[in-house]
Amino acid sequence: MENFNIDAFKTEFHKLGVLQKASFIKKVLKGAKNAEMQHQAEVYEYILAIVLPPVGVGLHTNWQTKPLVSNILWCCLAYVPGVVHAFIVYNKY
Repeated sequence: MENFNIDAFKTEFHKLGVLQKASFIKKVLKGAKNAEMQHQAEVYEYILAIVLPPVGVGLHTNWQTKPLVSNILWCCLAYVPGVVHAFIVYNKY
C-alpha cells in the first residue's frame, strides 16, 4: 500500500473549487456506502450458508456445478459438514 500524505492532500483539496469539492465528497461517500453494502451482503451470505448451505453456495459461485454438487453431497452426508464446506467455498471463491 502506498503512503498517504495528509498535508499534500489538504493542500490539493483546498485548491479545488466548490463544485469539485462537492463532487469529490460525493464520490467518497458513494464509495463508503458501496463498501458498507458489500459488508452487509457478506453477512447475509454467511447466514444463508448456515440456514441453506447449497443455496448459499449456488448464489455465491453463480451456480457453478462442482462446488454446488459437492455441497449438496456434504449436506446429504450430514448438515454440519455442508455448512463447513459452504464457509470454505466462501473463502475460496
